[in-house]
Amino acid sequence: MKCVIYARVSTKREGQKNSLQNQIALAENIAKEYGFTVVERYIDNGISGSSFKNRSEIQRLLADAKRKKFDVVNAKSVSRLGRNTLNSMQLADQLERIPVRLILPEDSYDTDTSKSRLMFNLKAILAEDENAKLSERIKLGLQASAREGNRRVSVPPFGYTVNPTTKKYEVDEVAAPVVREIFRLYQHKRSRTFHYA
Repeated sequence: MKCVIYARVSTKREGQKNSLQNQIALAENIAKEYGFTVVERYIDNGISGSSFKNRSEIQRLLADAKRKKFDVVNAKSVSRLGRNTLNSMQLADQLERIPVRLILPEDSYDTDTSKSRLMFNLKAILAEDENAKLSERIKLGLQASAREGNRRVSVPPFGYTVNPTTKKYEVDEVAAPVVREIFRLYQHKRSRTFHYA
């Protein structure tokens, strides 16, 4: 049987390279166990699983599945397919209707042996929930970092410089008068709008 591998990581950070390699190695081992022939690898590298919109490889995989270029999709888990419950369930449904077999070893899911899609659906819900929690943790971390004056961008905002010793923002006295004038004009316009409203 012709098998394809799908793998995805959300960022291109150094630590994610190992995750990508591990996903591919696991899928290749599974294919070998089953005696499948791996004919293609679809890799979405550094792309969030919360949407299909920017994931060219998952879209290409689905298009190739519809053209019946392979019989089996092998991915590590439901969370690698996506972190949006509806999208993940729709993808599984489309593959099943073609029909293409879906194997997700980490979630013990295989359309040939699983009697229902309950486990898949539960894992899809959990993946979306984990994505929301992760997003919230990142947001809170960035807010805490900003309160401490730590920068999270490569170029400081207009009107600031970065102190080379402390790595914290400092007012850029050359640009400061421009920023103050912008703020003054904004306040003036706002007070006039409020006055006539």
